[in-house]
Parts: sequence; structure tokens; C-alpha cells
Amino acid sequence: MPIRFVRQKPDLDLATEIASSGFVQPISKALQLDVDVHLNEGRIVYTIFDDDRVVGFAIFKVIGEDVLYLAGIMLHESVQGKGIAELAVKHANTESYFSHLALRTQSLRMWVAGNKMMRDWFPNPENRIHEPLRHVRNMVASHLKMPADVLSAPGFYGAPLYGKKPVHRDVALQKWWDSICSFERGDAVLCVGSLVDPSPCPLGW
Repeated sequence: MPIRFVRQKPDLDLATEIASSGFVQPISKALQLDVDVHLNEGRIVYTIFDDDRVVGFAIFKVIGEDVLYLAGIMLHESVQGKGIAELAVKHANTESYFSHLALRTQSLRMWVAGNKMMRDWFPNPENRIHEPLRHVRNMVASHLKMPADVLSAPGFYGAPLYGKKPVHRDVALQKWWDSICSFERGDAVLCVGSLVDPSPCPLGW
């Protein structure tokens, strides 16, 4: 799949359409405003192309000196589940090396995407965290104004972010996720992990 990442903000109307598809929500002024705010707050923003067609965008912030925070990634349904989130993180990590990745979500699919890239990834079903990672998580939680001593922040979003609950095919994993994150209540889970050393980007990125 000839996916390309271009460091530029996407057209707002097109980005709103993609966000509408990703969140399974109707296009609205409120959604457009939310997308616009996130795009303008990003330190690293990519428009994602499949050949010459825009299929998504990724927004990153930097917390502290070397924590890469994935503030948002939205993909057209035709390219979802293709590992593009992982590619976006690897691409950002080759521009300036980061030691850790963090993201905030209520979707198990995002947790799974992050878990594929990490040496350590918290939370996890074993409830295991190493002390250096705990320190990073506490720092990120403070920056995001989230509680650091819980697995998820109850009702942080105030409501579900998605019009339809994202469900993973792994039933046992989904059951664990539901035990720490109430989709209906709008909980937010802060995920933090140690990034592996960046590998060279394939030609065409």
C-alpha cells in the first residue's frame, strides 16, 4: 500500500469528513471546530496519502523533552486496520527520536495499536508497570490534567467519543478493557509505553 506522510495540515473540510467517518458521527460545526483546534494545537501534523488521495491525518504533541503524544489519528474507513497508526508513530520518531509514546483513548483498538510498538505498555491486563514508566505516566497525566493514580479517568470525556462503540475481535481482551473503561460514561484511558529504537523509514514515506 503506497502510503505517504506529508508534514502539513489537511484541508479542514476534508479533515472533518474523515473525522466524521472515524468517529461514526455526523458532520457538524462542533466536530469541525474540534478538528480545527486539534490541528492547530499539534506540534507535528501529517496529512496521510494513499497514492494521491488523502485518507487521513495524524496529530502529535511533545510532552517534556522526549515523550511523543499522539493527540489524534483519523483514517478513512478504507484504510483502517492496516497498521497506519504504527507507521505514523515510526515516521514521527525518525524526525526526532522520542523515548516514550503516550495517548489518551476510550478505544481498545488504539490500545492494541500502541501495544504492538512498545517494550512496555501500560495499562495492561497484568496491571504491571515499571517504576521509570510510572514516572513518565505521572508526568503526562499532570500535563493532560488527568488523575495519575487510576487506570482510567471516569467520565473524562463526558460522553462517548464515537457514535458506535469500537469493539475488538479478541473477546477476552475486550472484556478486560470494558472492566477499566466505560464507553457509555465517557471514560478516558491514558496509555504510556517505552518506544523501541526507530527503524529506517521505507522509501516513499
